Amino acid sequence: MTPNSHTTRWLAGWVALSIVGMAIHTVREFGFSGLVSPATGMLPVAAIQTGLFLAWWRLPGGRTALEIALAGSAAFQLLGGAIISVLPLPFLPFQPEQSVGHYLSHVILGLAQLPLLVFPLRLRAARSRSAIPMH
Repeated sequence: MTPNSHTTRWLAGWVALSIVGMAIHTVREFGFSGLVSPATGMLPVAAIQTGLFLAWWRLPGGRTALEIALAGSAAFQLLGGAIISVLPLPFLPFQPEQSVGHYLSHVILGLAQLPLLVFPLRLRAARSRSAIPMH
């Protein structure tokens, strides 16, 4: 299965949604200055996801690995950013705020990761199905 322009647009949209979800969370929690603060990780994560997408788009031979990496970046944000970092766990270097607004920021971040977690894995599965000869 070679990605067509339709697939490329969907994947680009899910990458953008993932980044926008993190940006919304970051602005709600840290203000606009959080978008460029090294403490939030916003810029590196956005750069990594954008770079992975651009590599996927331009390097057809590496699409399987890049799809796994994109899904992994979404899983990292979902588990680490949206779930674990909201819990008051003793190993965290900070005490997360336990408020409705804070939880809402993390729900937004988490929901924005789901399409980027699922879509690349579905691409891989579809590619695998089309590579299996039918008898």
